[in-house]
Amino acid sequence: MILTLRRLLLLPCLLLSLSAAAADFPRHGLPGADIADALDDAKEHPLQYAVGLPLDLGVADGGWDSPAAGIARWRLGIDSQGAESLALSLEDLKLPAGAELRWIGEDSGDAQGPLAAEADGSLLLPVVRGGHALLELRLPAARKGGFGLHIVEAQHGYRGFPTAGTAKGNFGTSGACNVDVACSAANDWLPQVRSVVLITLNNRALCTGTLVNNVRLDETPYILTANHCDLDQVAASGIRAYFNVNRGGCGSGSNGRVDQFITAKELVARNPTSDFALLQLRGPADGAPPVTNYNVYFAGWDVSGTTPSSGAAIHHPSGDDKKISRYSGGVSKKNNTAVGDFTVDAWEVFWNSGTTEGGSSGAALWNQSGRVIGTLSGGSANCSGSQPNDKPDYFGRLELAWLGEDKAIGNNLKIYLDPDNSGTTVLNGLNRGVDPPPATEPPSSGGDGGGGGGALPASLLALLLTLGALRRARR
Repeated sequence: MILTLRRLLLLPCLLLSLSAAAADFPRHGLPGADIADALDDAKEHPLQYAVGLPLDLGVADGGWDSPAAGIARWRLGIDSQGAESLALSLEDLKLPAGAELRWIGEDSGDAQGPLAAEADGSLLLPVVRGGHALLELRLPAARKGGFGLHIVEAQHGYRGFPTAGTAKGNFGTSGACNVDVACSAANDWLPQVRSVVLITLNNRALCTGTLVNNVRLDETPYILTANHCDLDQVAASGIRAYFNVNRGGCGSGSNGRVDQFITAKELVARNPTSDFALLQLRGPADGAPPVTNYNVYFAGWDVSGTTPSSGAAIHHPSGDDKKISRYSGGVSKKNNTAVGDFTVDAWEVFWNSGTTEGGSSGAALWNQSGRVIGTLSGGSANCSGSQPNDKPDYFGRLELAWLGEDKAIGNNLKIYLDPDNSGTTVLNGLNRGVDPPPATEPPSSGGDGGGGGGALPASLLALLLTLGALRRARR
């Protein structure tokens, strides 16, 4: 108790000291982002959530100091007024032995790193929430001359990734009829919830994906999503899957973490006719953590084509924390259905609760047995106040994605999810986590060859958030 009291008494002095230190490194303010032309709410395309702003910054634009004997620290603050999230594109990144590069959200406390460059020296930083962030490098002082980087672009997020202070229903969050996965509507779907990821594309667009099982049960990190998310237009190093982006409570509580992510290894299959795409994420052999670090569930699937009697979709509408939509009956097969600027043979679904929005694209449709039977292509479902609007959504049917049209060009699921041609058409999920999640949260990314994440200690996080508030108050 005495120690705690002493810490409390020393806290104002520490805050003042850190506040003074925070003023000792340079900051770069970004120009106001013109987002009018970037808005695109259609579910038939990957949801745009950020715009790119050109930059030309290097080591000389930051500032050096020495926080401890033998340690050199380089820092550069980035400010973008009104941003929901921030990220950067780096080139010519040179990190000497012993260097640790981190990207920290000063508004949110999100901490990403240590981060590693791609083989070509590039690095697309993961997102941090809020409009004020810090790029920080620490390394042995004797090696500071070997550090180099060129910051060529910032990605200013104008929606999605809500911070803890963002009210439900505000711009950048989903409609009022959406249901958090922390609500009782998801009680029968807790394992399936843990399979769903938020996918970002070049830090500009997003979709939903699902970690799926395969017949070998070998934990290959395959992510099922939609072809119309245009993953073929993005280098694998620009595609990331974020795990456990869940709200802490039903309609309340803290927002999901964004430091558990893995970068894509390759796009292994896709088919525009059935509107599916299959990503393989990096693994330990690629310098990434195993996907099983993140309390995951490998979703089961059913490619028999049997019409479901009830089920759900679990997704990230408008880039919001994970939501669940439920249906009961009324599902039918609709062939050659026009969805935006393409057609798909689909499941037509009407929701009893919840809905889907831009950002939900690629979400799995689950049947009453908790197995995946389709992926979201689009539709006219939306919120009408606090209720769904009674209009349908369309999910590309998984049984049509199973065989595809031409095995040679990788446009079917079967050769990846049943590589030994066992003839399996119904597969259960593979559970590599627990419900509820453990009291000690799963570890953060910790580096995946193209980035990683890390959680700040609670005391440091509180100080950082306080300093952020003080700095904004001075503006």
